[in-house]
Amino acid sequence: MEVKSFNRIYGDMVNYIIANQDRLTDFNDGSVLASQIEATAREIAMLYVACRVGFSTHLRSLPYSVFGFRMKEGVRASTRVVLSRSRPFAHETPIPAGTVVAAGSLSFATTEAAVVPAGGTDSPGIPAVAASVGDGFNVDTGAISTLISTLPNDIVSVSNPEPATGGENAEDWAAYMDRFADHILGLQRTNASGFLSGLLDRGIIRSMARSSISRRLTASGT
Repeated sequence: MEVKSFNRIYGDMVNYIIANQDRLTDFNDGSVLASQIEATAREIAMLYVACRVGFSTHLRSLPYSVFGFRMKEGVRASTRVVLSRSRPFAHETPIPAGTVVAAGSLSFATTEAAVVPAGGTDSPGIPAVAASVGDGFNVDTGAISTLISTLPNDIVSVSNPEPATGGENAEDWAAYMDRFADHILGLQRTNASGFLSGLLDRGIIRSMARSSISRRLTASGT
């Protein structure tokens, strides 16, 4: 799809007007006609860009939607975090669900409410999930150390006593096409492509050396 620039659209409009009327027309910068053409040309240029983005994003996936075959959207990592006070107090300190903590620039939010008990300094482990999908959120033990949300003054630190796990990247187009090829070729479920498709679609495995497994399955007669 050709995407015309603003300058080309503006020039085409000016040339069309000149070619289809016999009166002297003012196309100088700032004139009424030039301003009207410029405004129209900018709107048309934006429509070109919007259409091009729409084609790139949605049209290429349309044929595959017939098969109900969707791209994998990725998975958010999860872990447990412990929020701590500097010393014991006689009162409980509430920690609301949705408390945001971070490991560097990677944010996590708690999914349950909790309290630091009276006479204690640490909360129980609180489930927390990553702000976005991706394996970059699979951080090590102790990586979560920053409090982002506003909490009671006696809460001074946070940590994760276990690593964050389970984060997976959203599927890119190349991986989607490879998986779709296995899906189509393996619809009979009795060949190597069917076996590979089953492993990937059902989440039995996360990654594999595709060529190596294909050779072994072919050699074994699968």
